[in-house]
Amino acid sequence: MRYFDRAAAFAECCLEFGVLNHASRNSASLLQAIFLEYARYLLTLGLHRGFRHYCNRAGEKGKQLLQQYFKHGNAVLSKHSNHATLIDL
Repeated sequence: MRYFDRAAAFAECCLEFGVLNHASRNSASLLQAIFLEYARYLLTLGLHRGFRHYCNRAGEKGKQLLQQYFKHGNAVLSKHSNHATLIDL
């Protein structure tokens, strides 16, 4: 099972208490991956506000995902193999 919500909550706590920070290259990469996957998960659940929030938390790749989403209108991101594709509803 994949627990994106728990990973995102744990990452938020680590940021809040200074265990992880965005300045470290390794931490930034980890946080970006966690927040990006959680944003995709929220989108599949139809939680657009949370999707936008975690895309913004995910840094540059999150902003690219937001742009892709708005470019294609109402669509859901589906993960196939190792890449995300857009599926129209």
